[in-house]
Amino acid sequence: ATAGLFAITGPTGAGKSTTLNALAGRAVAREGESRPTTSVPTVYAPDDADLRALLSNLDGPAPEVVRYAPTEAGPFTDQVLIDAPDVNSVASEHRDTVRALADRADVLLVVLHRQSVVEDSAVTFLDSFAHKRRLIFALNRADELTAESQTALLDQIGDLASRRLGVDDPPRFAISSRDAQAGRGG
Repeated sequence: ATAGLFAITGPTGAGKSTTLNALAGRAVAREGESRPTTSVPTVYAPDDADLRALLSNLDGPAPEVVRYAPTEAGPFTDQVLIDAPDVNSVASEHRDTVRALADRADVLLVVLHRQSVVEDSAVTFLDSFAHKRRLIFALNRADELTAESQTALLDQIGDLASRRLGVDDPPRFAISSRDAQAGRGG
């Protein structure tokens, strides 16, 4: 795995690109309202990042690579971030590439929204990564939920990770990527 490599995965509409932009501290990924917005796996990498090991011998279509100059604006601004297409859509042509990139990542950041927490397809993708990569779960769009709903959904994520993946008490957070981008916390 490449040091500092984060694969951002999850279902359509969860806000993966918005989360990536919040982590990078600026808009490097295209966000949108259309589903799916990200249709090709995209690697966002600092200008000086060596991507040879990451990109060699991948299964599936080659990912797009976007270089950026790191700034102090975001908490992960000097990391390699992979914006993966959704793992639950009928468009399956890039899943092999996403799986290969995720297999080379240090961390899988699984971005979910309130409707996707119980979707089997969002978790099925993670089956082969449960004990190979660090998994972090982010319940996005938390600003649309009550505190009680956030707690209940985070508990469901923890239960699902334990029961389905055998991962006890995984890191999980309620976030609002839009609020974070706007400087309102998140």
